[in-house]
Amino acid sequence: MKRLQVPRRLRRLIPSSITTSSSSTAAAAMAGMPKSLRILCFGDSLTYGTNYAADTHPYSIQLEARLRQVLPRTKVSITTNGVPGDMVTWSGFAQRLKDAYQDTHFDWVIVLGGTKEFSTSVAYTQFLPPSDSDLGRGRLSEDIFNALRDVWDIALVKPSKVLALTVPECYARIGWLDSARADLNAAIMQWNERNFYALDIFPKMPYHSLSAEDKKNYWDDGLHFTPAGYDKLGDHVADELIRIIYQEAKPSFSSAPAGYSSRQTDAEVDVEFEEEEDDEAEAETESSRNISQGYVVVRKRDLD
Repeated sequence: MKRLQVPRRLRRLIPSSITTSSSSTAAAAMAGMPKSLRILCFGDSLTYGTNYAADTHPYSIQLEARLRQVLPRTKVSITTNGVPGDMVTWSGFAQRLKDAYQDTHFDWVIVLGGTKEFSTSVAYTQFLPPSDSDLGRGRLSEDIFNALRDVWDIALVKPSKVLALTVPECYARIGWLDSARADLNAAIMQWNERNFYALDIFPKMPYHSLSAEDKKNYWDDGLHFTPAGYDKLGDHVADELIRIIYQEAKPSFSSAPAGYSSRQTDAEVDVEFEEEEDDEAEAETESSRNISQGYVVVRKRDLD
């Protein structure tokens, strides 16, 4: 019997609910991986990869590299559709997504928008509290959220799956701005709909809590990221997508060995992550004999 070999470096990316010592169960999990994955990264300048220290460097570069590494049997195709200066609340934002579907279908659409609304408001109010809420040129956080919902719906009805990203922090630290952004991000994270997922990148891409050295490394102008910052964002998005993909590929445990529980943790059952020692062939031959007799011997070191 041949075990499925999974690189140990990928161990943390596989949910414990699908890790098991059983070769058949692990193989079923890998067999459930998509043969192809077409992803659209959609948004504004943060999706475009705007930075002033170098050429554009979208987070999709790192996202694609990670997905190809973790899903070597999956054909990964990523389209980056970000327009600097565009705003979710403008009609052209949603129309641009509709136009993107004229050429192809996407399995996933990753949406990052709303940053421009807040940054524009900061520039227009010159750091003064808005009168009658001119947040984002007169847009309330509720307006931004409703516009985002319209964009998500365009993708969901295709149907595509949506991964919505929250609005990250920026250099400006103003009470009303922080409150409005928090309201919007909370609404994004609380939204519940079939095939809709949300990733809170606000705590993952901090600004004010960073050291001066880290700010210089990850942030370009206090609003956009450096190439290293975009790569960091790409890593966070990749982590979440990989988690979801593996979770969806989780095999049914209806035919799992007796006594197996999907609630078992990674410490109790595990996938084979590396090549075994020299006694691998002998152990597997013995294991195969036992299987033919109707039972399986689990080696103690597999459980340690």
